[in-house]
Formats: sequence, structure tokens, C-alpha cells
Amino acid sequence: MKFLRVLCPGHDVAVSAALREAVAAFNRGLDIRLRFLSIGIEDRELVVNDAEHATAAVGGVLDEWRPDAVVLLGDGVSAVAAATITARHPATLARLCAGRRVGPEADAARAVDHLADVLLVVDDASELTLRDEGLSARTYRVMGRVTGGDVGSPCSATADVDKTGTASISNDAMGADDMAMGLNVIKAVRAARARTSGDSTC
Repeated sequence: MKFLRVLCPGHDVAVSAALREAVAAFNRGLDIRLRFLSIGIEDRELVVNDAEHATAAVGGVLDEWRPDAVVLLGDGVSAVAAATITARHPATLARLCAGRRVGPEADAARAVDHLADVLLVVDDASELTLRDEGLSARTYRVMGRVTGGDVGSPCSATADVDKTGTASISNDAMGADDMAMGLNVIKAVRAARARTSGDSTC
């Protein structure tokens, strides 16, 4: 399975790192024989800066690499652009930290959530928001408070995209909750992909 993580401005560095480490742990845990059956996860990370960049960069990777799933983090017009271009392709679009409606980015967040195939929430308020908007059928609760976020929300510690296009966090800062959340994301996305594509190897 091919996993593309798209990081937009305002994405949570700790959450992204938790997912990256969870993918690595998932692959390490596979029997070597299973890796040849496409059960493992190929993982790429793409950092986008604005709507124009998101459309071109995400569209290019979708056309050339053809990921099975796109996991979108962050907010704003770049997230809307990334979600819109992904919705035109066969890839399953998963929105991590869905259901947040905060500040000037609330409308963009709502638009992205409505485009996504899978909505991954981390707190009660976000889950209730999506239920009120009629999106419960696509919503999955992923547990685990990520190091670096506030106690109330794993997705609350945000960071702007830097010039190098790299988002990272020290492995020493990773905790059991971080890994649990990352593995729950993988499980939910794989299940959604298998359901929508009919591919039992997802």
C-alpha cells in the first residue's frame, strides 16, 4: 500500500511525526514474507506552501506515484486545493485531525472534511461537530495524545511549513500514546481503502 502524507500550513509536527514513526514500526513488524505481498506500506511526505503549489505538487505525485491513500494534515486554502485534486483521483483521502472549526480557517476545514473519504478525529468536540454535519459514517476516532500537543487536543500544536520542506520531531520525544494514535490511523485508512477499492491486501 502506498501512503502519501500531505502537510499543509498549520499542520501539527508532532502528529505527522507520530504517523511517520507508526508506518516504520508497522513495516518492521511484518514477517519478511509478507512484505512481498504488498501488505507493507510505502510512505512519502509532501509539504505544500499554498494552493497553487498544493495543486501542482499533489497532482504530480498522484499521477506519477499513484498512492492508494492520501493522509492530509493542516488547514487553509492549500488543504482545500490538496483535497480537491485528490478527490479527482482513485486514492482514498483521509483527513487527520478532522472536525476542527477554529478561527478564520473554519470554512476551509469544513470544505476539506466534506471532500474526505475518511475523517480521523482525536477529541469529543470534533466528533460531535462531524456528527452535526452529517458525516458520522465516515468518522473514525483515533486515540492517543501526541507529545507536543495540549492535553485537550493532540492536534493543537501547529507549525508553519519551513523552507526546507521538512517537518520532524526527535524520536526521543515519541511516547506510547503517539505510536498508538499513528497505528490507529493506519488501521482506519487501510480498512477504508479495502472497503472502497475491494483490495483485501490493503
